[in-house]
Amino acid sequence: MVAEALALTSAWLGGGVLAYERDADGELRALQAPSRAPLWNGPLVLLIDRSTASMAELFAAALQDRARALLVGERSYGKGLAQTLVLLGSPLGTSHGAVEVSERAFYRLDGAVLQGRGVMPDVEIAFAKQAPVRPAPFVAPWLPDRIAPLIPPAPRALAAADPLARARSAAQAAADSADAADDVQRVLAVAIAYATMPAGGPR
Repeated sequence: MVAEALALTSAWLGGGVLAYERDADGELRALQAPSRAPLWNGPLVLLIDRSTASMAELFAAALQDRARALLVGERSYGKGLAQTLVLLGSPLGTSHGAVEVSERAFYRLDGAVLQGRGVMPDVEIAFAKQAPVRPAPFVAPWLPDRIAPLIPPAPRALAAADPLARARSAAQAAADSADAADDVQRVLAVAIAYATMPAGGPR
């Protein structure tokens, strides 16, 4: 999963840090994707919903933190812990199954914890066809809410002068005015409103 997320980061963001990983000892490590020419530099819309979890959330968060894409849909699940499978055995050598141990936590580029929070979309759409209901993510009380990033993040370009910010209100209005019963029409309305802004979205 991590390898696929890093490959996507390389393909769509041109490389760089996907997220931060904090282990049980509090040590931080950057999940770094190799640099390359991105596949696409034009407007980008990414759908997320309540079933978007784990590495998919981190990828969506990285796009949002870099103001590279307009996130559309629902708040994501909030799964930001990584598990390791530990085999159990007896002194006699017989197997007694295994347990999963959560040993790492993931943080966004700005240092915010992912576990229990998820990613908020830029344009909210309550889908008529709901994703399957999942149990609420576990909120780990021992995890810090925020870390100091190893690499200071570029400020999110959400000021009024930013094309992405200007597109947000138009895209939200398009979503609200489209047929409320047709998820596809609402998402297409958002994408069209975003892509046809005078500035054309972030490049």
